[in-house]
Amino acid sequence: GYIAHACGFLLETTAVLCPGLPSAGKSTLARLLGSSGAGVYRLSDDRIALTREASGFRAWGTPWPGDERVIGAGDGPLGAIVLLRHAASTSLTEVSRRLAARRVMETLVLPLWDRTLLPGALEYVDRLIDAIPVLELAYPPTVEAARWFVRELERRGLDG
Repeated sequence: GYIAHACGFLLETTAVLCPGLPSAGKSTLARLLGSSGAGVYRLSDDRIALTREASGFRAWGTPWPGDERVIGAGDGPLGAIVLLRHAASTSLTEVSRRLAARRVMETLVLPLWDRTLLPGALEYVDRLIDAIPVLELAYPPTVEAARWFVRELERRGLDG
């Protein structure tokens, strides 16, 4: 598996991974989800472990929190990858495979130093973005935006 620089949460039993570089809004989203009353279980605000199993990909909480100090002991099958973007209004859109690959690779701890391991890591990213829907959430830092995001994921059937 790999570690993603991401916040993550469980929506019912399905995991949602929100990867991003520093200042992308990971900790902010984790904080907003925690105070939104939207019924999600936060796995982490900064580091999520990803594994590939026979049934698909799985996301795990880790003991390495970010600014909001969110540490969750849960895990669940990965149902969506949601890239984050600051914006004045809220939207959730599909992204191209090319953008998905670039943004996911920016946030995974990949073995770039080892030429023997790197091909397998790149194949992992390919399979991940082929198997899991990748969306982009544009949002202002408000509790209402976090609630809207959870309702939209549920509307799309990502709540397990």
